[in-house]
Amino acid sequence: MKIFLLSSNITTSPYPIYPLGLSMVSAALTNAGHEVLQADFLLHDTSLEKIGEELQAYGPDIVGISVRNIDNVNFMNNKYYIDNVKNIVSKVREVSDAKVILGGAGFSLIPAQILKETAADYGVIGEGELLMVEFADNAAKGIFPENPLIGPSPRMAGVDIGSALYDERLLPYYLNNGSIASIQTKRGCSYKCIYCTYPLLEGTSLRKRDPKDVVEDIKTLKDRFNSNYIFFVDSVFNDDEGAYLEVIDEMIRQEISIPWTAFIKPGGLTDEIVLKLKKTGF
Repeated sequence: MKIFLLSSNITTSPYPIYPLGLSMVSAALTNAGHEVLQADFLLHDTSLEKIGEELQAYGPDIVGISVRNIDNVNFMNNKYYIDNVKNIVSKVREVSDAKVILGGAGFSLIPAQILKETAADYGVIGEGELLMVEFADNAAKGIFPENPLIGPSPRMAGVDIGSALYDERLLPYYLNNGSIASIQTKRGCSYKCIYCTYPLLEGTSLRKRDPKDVVEDIKTLKDRFNSNYIFFVDSVFNDDEGAYLEVIDEMIRQEISIPWTAFIKPGGLTDEIVLKLKKTGF
């Protein structure tokens, strides 16, 4: 199947965020034998016409739209991003007969409401790798779900969470516009911060990736894309179980040092740990 994956995010403050989840779904679909084109609303200057032109040129069977944020979390100057998603879905309808499927963190928080407002065909709730591959595999046989809401997805074991397929067109655009290359080392968060949706989206148990795979991602970003700064996107990088130290130890073992940052909590840090982090570029 030909699949067009589009990041609908239009937020650029404090800097544009590379659509890492989209690239991870793209990797899963590509590995399953599907043809995937990654696209981005920001890359196209938030122009519906440019998105329409690329859609027509590509001719996809499926259009997947990633919804990262619902609004800007500012009640003094509220911006509701789902209206933008609705406009994108309408543009897809104008130029293509492809099935339209929504997904992403924002969508997964209120999926029924967003699906209704946008009039997309389907929506994936939760992690997209497994469910998008299943959807595409079945669509190739002419089989489509009866329920337009698909999921919630099963939560993948950490070792099964693959590397992102960093896009040769999208990532340089983001790096050239003030963004930071990003890597996920684990999913899940055991903390219960009242304002946070991470436990709902990723679960409360940590699912850690193989540290060697994480370091390979760092090498890819350094060597292929000339990234000079890394952001680890984990909900809390320095977890109480010490999974982050396995990544740090592997970086030290392979003599990998690159400036990096992450969401860090002060609790649990010691002088010895901080020196280790510093050795890898923190």
